[in-house]
Amino acid sequence: LNVPNNPAARNLIESGVFHDNPPITAFGKCTIQLTARAMANRGVKSKRLICSPTLRCIQTAEALANFLKAKIVIEPGLLEPLAWYRATSQTLPDFHLDLLSKLYPIDTNYTPQYKLDQLLENFDREQEKEGVARINNVLRSLAQESREEPLIFVAHAITLAEAASLATSNSYTDKMEGGEIIDRIGLGVRFPPGSLVAIQCKGEGQSSSYDLCPGVVPPLSYGEFYTNQPVFEATA
Repeated sequence: LNVPNNPAARNLIESGVFHDNPPITAFGKCTIQLTARAMANRGVKSKRLICSPTLRCIQTAEALANFLKAKIVIEPGLLEPLAWYRATSQTLPDFHLDLLSKLYPIDTNYTPQYKLDQLLENFDREQEKEGVARINNVLRSLAQESREEPLIFVAHAITLAEAASLATSNSYTDKMEGGEIIDRIGLGVRFPPGSLVAIQCKGEGQSSSYDLCPGVVPPLSYGEFYTNQPVFEATA
């Protein structure tokens, strides 16, 4: 029931070009459509959605874009740590962005913080900690840009964790100083599909700080977990 069954998704899957870059699930699409509607109803809007290059993230961003009337821009720097791909004997996927830009509302004029060529060059040597630091750096760099509207990122559970860490000072990079490895299953439990983390910047430059804003949209519940209520534990 959770396998995508619309014609466009089937064609992408059956073509074989995305065998290492899976699409959004049926449940995931329903979840993000509800989240997108809630964001639109609450007036959370932006002209662009900053998105990881994975297919499932682009499809998630498309659902948001339809409600928010926004364009998608691709930020390769938001990709999960490259060490996670190596751990499963995967190479860096060919994301086929030229093809996807014809199928989804992607603005190809955006200049990313990290280019895909940089990720490919660093694929064999980027460690988990460095991958998390890369994501954190993208969030911080874009957050400091002058703008008149919210920043909306569409990426992965680790992105949500690092976004929340800007307000809680509970970054995974700090925990990995002692050699800890991220529990990816636990990370997915704390930030289930459709999760939303909202933070607000106070001040400017080096003196700026962030606060969590848990009530931006009503939550979807997963038993004891909620999509807009990040669960922070001492052991990640």
